[in-house]
Parts: sequence; C-alpha cells; structure tokens
Amino acid sequence: MKIKPEISSAETKTIISQDKKTDVPIVTSSETETTVMVKDGITIIIGGLRQDQHKKTVKKIPILGDLPGLRYLFSSTSDEVDKNDLIILLTPHIVSGEAAYTDFAEIKPQDGAVISMVGGKLVKERIVNPKTNLSGDIPPESYYSLLVNRIREISRAHKPDKERGEVKIAFTLSDDGTLLENPSVTKSTNFKLDPYALEALKQAVPFPPFPKDLAQKTKKFELTLVY
Repeated sequence: MKIKPEISSAETKTIISQDKKTDVPIVTSSETETTVMVKDGITIIIGGLRQDQHKKTVKKIPILGDLPGLRYLFSSTSDEVDKNDLIILLTPHIVSGEAAYTDFAEIKPQDGAVISMVGGKLVKERIVNPKTNLSGDIPPESYYSLLVNRIREISRAHKPDKERGEVKIAFTLSDDGTLLENPSVTKSTNFKLDPYALEALKQAVPFPPFPKDLAQKTKKFELTLVY
C-alpha cells in the first residue's frame, strides 16, 4: 500500500488592488507519505501529522474601542494556539470478488488485535474471526464473541433497506454447537425485523463445539441485533 495522508486548513485574506477587493484563500497543508506491506485485516497506525491553529480574538466596546489613543482602554486582544496531533488508523482488506461488498465499513477484521481511537486514546481489542473453526481451548467469553460476530455478520448482509430497530433473540445450543428447539424473539422495537433476525441465526448455525471451560451440555444465549 502507498499511503499519503494530508491535513490542511484554509484562511481567506482580502487583497486590495486598483480599488478592488479580492478574497484569496491561503491554504496551509501538512502531509506524510509511506509505503507498507501488511497482512489482510491488520491495522496500520500513522502518526506525525501536526497542525497548529493560531486564533486572535479582539473584544471591544462599540465606538469607544475604535477611538485613537483610547482603544486600548476599551478593548482587549487575546492570542490562542491550538495544537492538534492527527493519528490515522487503516485496516486494509483484500476483496476476492466472491462476495459483493457495497459497504466497506461492514467488512470485519481478521483474527488478532485491532486498535481503535476512543476518547483520544488508543484502545486494543481482541477480534475473533467468526469463520474460524475453533477447538475447545478458547475462553467462554471468546466463544460468545464468535457467536455474536457470526450472527451479526449475516444479519448485516440480509437486512431490509428502510426498516430500523432492535431485535433481541434467545436461543439454546448443545455442546456440539447445534441449535436446540426454536429460537424466540424476547424484545423488539420493530416487528417487521423479527423474521430477519431469526433467519440470520438459522443461517449461522452450526457453531463450533463449546470450549472446555464451559462444562455444560446445553446453554441459553441472548443477543440484540441492531438494524
């Protein structure tokens, strides 16, 4: 990948020439360029883009603040400098053409640590690939993430265009990852979305077997799908 991010700011200045006023934009930019080779689904962090904004604020009393010699008594000027550091996070994905991706925001990262920016801080999150056929050596919370990611991935691919709402579904799995009984909707804000949520669950099964730490023959799960 060849990456060349840029940040810029524009300021308009008035130029008087031959009794004519012309507004000319003055653009200040900062950019960086790099070439990287990275695996599919791994996040790239680019830093070093810094922007300083100078602000000058004048406060004055009307008329009195414009009088020569007295303007300093009835006006005040303050200078401020805002410094911003920009960090860019990129997660590239290889699209094979086997599936149509019209919304690239819906392509999920592969296995591994994914870094995101939350509240100005870098937060590292462990992502489990829903297509991975895991054995029973993962913790129970990672197994639940696998179920949630797989069902949500399917629900996003088969969602109605105009309907919006939330659907909470409940279902029971056996220790081999198969679905027991019929899943049910326990809470819904739009009944038109209920069949889509249930169908997404049915298409997601079967799941991998339970992890070893989840010493149960059957277990009930609940999750909320947001459309």
